[in-house]
Amino acid sequence: MARRIAAHDWSDTSLGAASVWSETLNAPVRLMLSSQQPMFIAWGPDKTWLYNDALVPIMGLKHPT
Repeated sequence: MARRIAAHDWSDTSLGAASVWSETLNAPVRLMLSSQQPMFIAWGPDKTWLYNDALVPIMGLKHPT
């Protein structure tokens, strides 16, 4: 998921471009992506989900491919 998050164009979302994300968002994203425990963050006015690889199996069919 780290590669997908890094490659995604976030500029059309309420989060804005990843290059301008605050450290308040970047720090928990780094922690989440380095964790082997299933984790997600819902951030911004739209509660945009960011999550790690460990959460994907839990999401099952609800995971967007």
